[in-house]
Amino acid sequence: MYDLIKEILARKERIAYRYVRDGKEITVTFEQYYKNICECYHNLTERLGDINGKHIAVAMNNCYEYLVAMPAIIFGGGAILPVNILESVETISIILKKADTCAIVIKDSESESYGIPNVLTAKDICTFTGQGDWELPNYEENPDRIALMIHTSGTTGRPKGVMELYKNLFYRKKHDLPKEYILDPAKDDPLNTILTFPLYHQVGVCCWLSWVTRGCTTFINENPGDILNDFKNNKFDFTLATPAVMKLLGKRLKRGKVDELGGIKSIGSAGAPIQKDIIDLFLENGISYVQIYGLTETGEITYNYDDGDHVTSVGLPIEDTKVCLIDGEICVDSGTNCAGYYKNEQATDELIRDGWIHTGDLGAIDDEGYIYIVGRKKNLIILSGGENVSPEEIEESLYANEAIKECRVFEQDDKIYAEIFANESDHDEIRDFVTELNKKLPIFKRIYRVVFSETDLEKTAAGKIRRKYN
Repeated sequence: MYDLIKEILARKERIAYRYVRDGKEITVTFEQYYKNICECYHNLTERLGDINGKHIAVAMNNCYEYLVAMPAIIFGGGAILPVNILESVETISIILKKADTCAIVIKDSESESYGIPNVLTAKDICTFTGQGDWELPNYEENPDRIALMIHTSGTTGRPKGVMELYKNLFYRKKHDLPKEYILDPAKDDPLNTILTFPLYHQVGVCCWLSWVTRGCTTFINENPGDILNDFKNNKFDFTLATPAVMKLLGKRLKRGKVDELGGIKSIGSAGAPIQKDIIDLFLENGISYVQIYGLTETGEITYNYDDGDHVTSVGLPIEDTKVCLIDGEICVDSGTNCAGYYKNEQATDELIRDGWIHTGDLGAIDDEGYIYIVGRKKNLIILSGGENVSPEEIEESLYANEAIKECRVFEQDDKIYAEIFANESDHDEIRDFVTELNKKLPIFKRIYRVVFSETDLEKTAAGKIRRKYN
């Protein structure tokens, strides 16, 4: 395990965070960040008593207060439950109740508290006087305690609470960074990053851990609606972005507005597959690309910084991480693997078998050890003739037509259907495209019928298109 607090203290006067609020830019040094964490921990104990072992939720957009509350709770002995605020109030209320949540931190008194009795605002715990000489408790005393509980949304069913123990979270240093930083763990040149991934997502947490550990100066995108302005008005070296943000930035590149991307030199993606043509847009504009693959249940599994021969791969396994295929499914053995799902033994037993986490991703491994994702096991369509069809494979072929905004492939009456969202004026062109595509596909993979949707397709709280099952 490594000690994140020591990494913070070692940076002293280097700038840790920047953010804009009320039109004013605010900067925070690493030394000030540590003091704020300690005072936040003190404020939490003033209101909740000893927080050791307590489950405390945080329900806010990304902000500096969030980045202070997270380590204050974790190093104070508690477990933080980041709330996906895009979920419904009903779902979040059920999640927090089942997770034995004792308190919740919200933006302000007007924010939803989801039925949790102990409600704290960001101001309650993050008003810093700087007067006290507060310290954190012995936070490494019990490495087997729950430190983080992120609830997976999935494409079906209720979210499950992933139990990440302290020893899982700090098993190894994380390197969600450009290629040269991944290859040289001792590299300590100041790097300007921008946090766009939500902190209720595992990747957001990994960004926090990785960038603090390496002494980056991180700009916090506090309002997702301002993301394009944040890029335009600042200078950045690197970011890790969702495919949705990658597409948004890619549109700027298509319009020749590379100068509006903050001079960014390298970009990475994680959280969901991304189309190769979008990756190519960045490469063609001199912006290097990094792919990171992992699950909430495993943390990072692979890095891929080969944006040449293996650009469509998710990369090679990270140090001390074992990856294998069992019946075509990617399975992982790592010190970062979670302890299972909170109060859900059945789901835990399905997830962890003989020490290996079964990811649910179908994969392939080439002769050089590079891993490729070919679909989701639970999404696999099995036709009556015994043929296996990966809907993701067909969807990728459909997305080659730029008129298709969204699509979802599913089985109905033992045939392959495609539901497509696109402008009505493009429907005939898309039908012709599908006809030509079918000529290239095996008979059992051919699209029997296209169903056009008048609205965008239903999505999970994480922004993934919800699967359709019969």
